[in-house]
Parts: sequence; structure tokens; C-alpha cells
Amino acid sequence: MQQESSSVTSLQCRDHTSGDLRGKFLRMAGAERWACLLCSHGEHIQQHPHLNDLVCERHQRWTGPGTTAETQTTVTAAEVTAHRLFQRLRRTRRLDLHLFFEVLSALESDLDQPTASVFRHAVAIVDWVQRAETVHRLFDPAVAYATTFTWMREAITNIVARPTPSAARAVWLHL
Repeated sequence: MQQESSSVTSLQCRDHTSGDLRGKFLRMAGAERWACLLCSHGEHIQQHPHLNDLVCERHQRWTGPGTTAETQTTVTAAEVTAHRLFQRLRRTRRLDLHLFFEVLSALESDLDQPTASVFRHAVAIVDWVQRAETVHRLFDPAVAYATTFTWMREAITNIVARPTPSAARAVWLHL
């Protein structure tokens, strides 16, 4: 329990853009998290909010924000792969949590789907935005803002395979 609590605290320390990151995370995660029902053999085990195991990779179930013990859903291999990338970004301290939660929220709105369904797109967008070649292109002073925004919006549309105006705006405003 103490480790989970310190994870939330350390998340706040790593994000220098917002003092309310912990509050945003707690709202996204709901006030509670639940262990995978299959791992717990049907027991409802409540957990403190944390960013570990948003996907139970063993049973391929969504256990992250927006779910309860009763509403855990099966995920695809794409979500498991996204979860591994998400954890790698966290481990290497390359995950901008503020941007991630903004994009995740925007995608839920744009695609009218639950968190579990948009998670892989949010991870892919945040990973793409933080790549060196993307950063260089986004901040190229020789290119007009309107041109850069259009390029970014089209790139995000290609990642998600659907137009996502709120997600593009969230990324743009974060920059």
C-alpha cells in the first residue's frame, strides 16, 4: 500500500506543468481501483489509485481508470502492447502525465468511447509527440503556426484513423 501511495506522490513531482496532477489522476481513476477479478479468483479487491497494471496482461483485461470490479472488459493485443509502451515510458520517465490525461479525456469525447477503448490511441499520440523528429517539426520557426497545426492534426488523425479535433487541440494547447 505504501508503494502505491508513493507512486501517486512521485507522479506529482515528475510533472512540472500542473500542481493539480494528483487531483486530475484521482478523478480519471475514480476514487477507487480494483484488482483483476480473474487474478483475485472472483474476489473484489479494492486498491488505492495507481498507474500500475492498467491492463492485466495475464488475463488481457482492462483494470484501469473508468472500471469497477464488475465492469472489467477484455482487451485486445493492441491494448496490451500499448500498456507495455505506457509502462516503458513511465519507467524511463518520458511520459508526460498531464498531456496523457488531457489526450485520454479528449479522445473519450472525440470517439465517444470508454477509457479502455481509447487508451492505446492516447499512448500512441503521447509517444509520437515526444519523439525528437516530431518536436523539431512542431517547433520549427520557419513554418507558420497554421501549417504546423494542420500537419499535427493530420498526423494525429492518421494515428487514430479518425478525426479527433479535441485531442489535436489538447496537444496543441499543451505545447
